[in-house]
Amino acid sequence: MTKLGLIGAGKMGKSLFNLLNQYDIKIVWVNIDDLPGERKKFERKLERSRKNDLVSESKYSQKKKDVIFTENLDKLRGCDIVIETITEDIELKNELFRNLESIIGPSTILVSNSSSILPERFNLSECSRNRFAGLHFFYPAQTSKMVEIITCSNTTGDTLEKIKKFCSFINKKYFIQGSESGFFVNRFFLEIQAGLFNYCNANEISFSGADKVIKDNYFPIGIFEMMDAIGANILRYAISNYTRSYSFINSPTPLMKHLEKHLFNEQYSGSSTVFKQDNKDELIAGKAGEFDNFFRDLLKQTAHHYMEKYKLEGEEMTFIISEFTNSDLNQLLLD
Repeated sequence: MTKLGLIGAGKMGKSLFNLLNQYDIKIVWVNIDDLPGERKKFERKLERSRKNDLVSESKYSQKKKDVIFTENLDKLRGCDIVIETITEDIELKNELFRNLESIIGPSTILVSNSSSILPERFNLSECSRNRFAGLHFFYPAQTSKMVEIITCSNTTGDTLEKIKKFCSFINKKYFIQGSESGFFVNRFFLEIQAGLFNYCNANEISFSGADKVIKDNYFPIGIFEMMDAIGANILRYAISNYTRSYSFINSPTPLMKHLEKHLFNEQYSGSSTVFKQDNKDELIAGKAGEFDNFFRDLLKQTAHHYMEKYKLEGEEMTFIISEFTNSDLNQLLLD
């Protein structure tokens, strides 16, 4: 049975734990924000499953032994894979991996769930780098069916095969990427976000009006609502990391300046809403049709650009869009 270490709490850490707990895996969950609370939550859920005959007595007892909650990194000794999912800060991540290197065994695979920091930027020993890669899950991990495996120049073929096998075991479709193509799914949607932001600014279209058309015709959540849910600080950090290594067809610079204004300008202090919603469902009169055509072209042209650049099949891009947005836009790509 695989023994897996999970480091980090927050929404993604909890989501990954809930995903992994569905499988016959030994889990060591480290660095929990609320260690007693998370343990109690797990035990209550397991007890309900036992009482409702969803798990057998033997399975119940085994699961209690196989899941360990701890704040001690030393408990990760003997793990086959360790997944890091702490905050998006390269210095904190490097400090964590330096500590891990003195604890884990020579065969333990290390992966980072970072959504924007390339594996090449991590400061690991050469021995550890051979067993290191990015493994980017999408939130919520329990329901999203895809992951990105991002290798670095030292990642061995054996390490990659083991990560692929693990992804298949937990029923995830994986996309293998290197430094030149890393995080292409997030970057694809940043292209959409940046292109839409630039268009709304240039045409004096309200964020709420744009989101209304998008929700009526394309996705269950508006683009600007999605960015507000992600948060200004995470978006800014991701854009900063992406623009370090990649070029964009839709410039994210105006969006970046808007995020920085929100974070640092006093007139935005105390507000968690990055994109002011004016409670107007309608677009400025006469622009709804024009906007719809623009957004359709933005999606289609950006999708085809990424398909060509990264050698993706139409079915793969359709899968990515449907997974990321809970929408089926297959016909749009075929038009």
